[in-house]
Amino acid sequence: MTQLLSKDDARLRQIAEAINLAEIEQSWVSELADTLLDIMARTKAVGVAAPQIGINKRLIVFGTNYTVKTVENPIANTVLINPSFRKLSAQEELGLEGCLNCGDLRAQVPRAYKIEYQGYTLDGK
Repeated sequence: MTQLLSKDDARLRQIAEAINLAEIEQSWVSELADTLLDIMARTKAVGVAAPQIGINKRLIVFGTNYTVKTVENPIANTVLINPSFRKLSAQEELGLEGCLNCGDLRAQVPRAYKIEYQGYTLDGK
């Protein structure tokens, strides 16, 4: 079973490398996405990124399928390769957040009220 890194692991502070577009259809990319989705389901998380398991690549998964809370606007499980985002509003809201690599540590974190995100899917779109 793939293990999450400890919050003190220096690899979590590295800048993740982009995945070359020619690599997207290689099996290791979909296998990595499946591993992250499995971790998300097992831990009831809303997101996991490849660096959290020691893979220094820009691949994330997120969704609200496994959260234990009721969600007003559910998000289907999503895989994004080379993700980026931009704020659509200067307005922020505080929310209690945690990180799988930090155990039970939780904190109020300011987040943009509205964002737009983009990235590639597993089929390169």
